[in-house]
Amino acid sequence: MEEDRNNKKAKDQESEEKTDDQVFMGQETEIEEYMAKPAEEAEEAEETEEAEETEEAEETEEAEKDPSPGILEIIYGMIFSPKATLSEVDRKHLVGKAFFLFIFIQLVASVSFLYLYSPELREFGLVGMVPFVLSVTVSFAIFGWFFNTAVFQLLAEFLGGSGRGYRLFATLGVCYVPSLFTAPLSLLVGPFYPSLYRLMAAVISLWIMVLQIMAIRTVHGLSTGRSVLTFFIPLLAVILLGAMMLIFSLILIMNLGVPDIPDFPGW
Repeated sequence: MEEDRNNKKAKDQESEEKTDDQVFMGQETEIEEYMAKPAEEAEEAEETEEAEETEEAEETEEAEKDPSPGILEIIYGMIFSPKATLSEVDRKHLVGKAFFLFIFIQLVASVSFLYLYSPELREFGLVGMVPFVLSVTVSFAIFGWFFNTAVFQLLAEFLGGSGRGYRLFATLGVCYVPSLFTAPLSLLVGPFYPSLYRLMAAVISLWIMVLQIMAIRTVHGLSTGRSVLTFFIPLLAVILLGAMMLIFSLILIMNLGVPDIPDFPGW
């Protein structure tokens, strides 16, 4: 009986030791798996980055093999086939041509606008300031182009977009091609039919807006609804901010009142 008890105790001790060993081995495995996770995540990130670089290199090679369109072809395409032209500008990274075209468009539009109001400029003796006005106008236009691209890029990424900022910059730049129509409108319509000129200018602005929504959709692969949302969120934010400032000003005036303007001698 004592031998059986001893054997039983020995077996129990062996089983306990095996259980402890198994627990220890399990803990070691869990620790190894936990330590291996960051390495696996890093490898996955590297693989994803390499895949993106490879894809971009392949697209660049394809773009180099396929000749890029000229300035006139881009203008023609943005008027008659904007979807295909935007895809081509995005795929071939035509940032330089987009920049040159944007400056040219802004100069044409600014000169047309100044010509329309040339009588007023002559009346007030401001003709000599035309070069300064042109340089300031173009500079502000370029700044607005950069700013809009940054805002749209951020919002598009929040909404699931996957495009690159410089591609969006290029496609948004060529979207201003319809502004070229302001030149003949200023010469032929503006001086004689101001109301019709303003109506057609509004149509051109709406045209540019639609093209920019198409550019966001093309570059980031978003749905039409999300592209529209990306475009209008900044506008809605500005309207909301303006409304809040107006309400705050009205409340301030109602509480403090309008200060009396003192009477000056001779008034």
